[in-house]
Amino acid sequence: MLHKLIRIIKMSSMLMVFSMISACAPMMENITDYVPPNSELGMQCIEKANVGRNRCEAQQESERLKCVDGASGEAEYRFGEAERTYSHQLEDYINAEEQFDYDYEHYLEQKRLIIRDGELEYIQCSKDVNMDKIAQFPKCEKFLKTANKRAKKLRKPREPRKPRAPNLGRIYSRLVAQCNGRNNGCQQAFDQSYRSCGGIINVRQVCVSNCD
Repeated sequence: MLHKLIRIIKMSSMLMVFSMISACAPMMENITDYVPPNSELGMQCIEKANVGRNRCEAQQESERLKCVDGASGEAEYRFGEAERTYSHQLEDYINAEEQFDYDYEHYLEQKRLIIRDGELEYIQCSKDVNMDKIAQFPKCEKFLKTANKRAKKLRKPREPRKPRAPNLGRIYSRLVAQCNGRNNGCQQAFDQSYRSCGGIINVRQVCVSNCD
């Protein structure tokens, strides 16, 4: 028990040290530098790529807004489907809960009987009804120990898990998040074009916090 306590204290101390180190560690941020080409032709190429990026982003935003507009109706439909499923799951849960209550009472009764039989065997062996003196009768003690082992091996019934009721707001938020999470690669396409036009893109790390 003492070794276990010491180990827990050591682990807690290590976690505290790691937390302090993490809190004091510098926080870095990636900065992207765009170095334009020297030629006029290259600048015209980049301007064309920039127009393409703006067009791509405008189309992406239009699709996002369309997706968000349709999320309300889609959420209502999915909520209705989820409610029907939940209704069936809830009915099954109620039946399973009733069966669990019956099985659990049977489990407790079996456990009680096993322990009782062990105590009776011990008392008959030791001719003593004081269970506090069990250590004085090692040969008889095995009866109660055996009973305890058998009781622990009893299979305890598993309580059924109550189904989670559907939530319209949660469904809608998830759909909107999917709309906002779409990425058509507009910036990636621009970066590729920028390099093709003769420009240079450098990514560097800059300290923004705990820099001393």
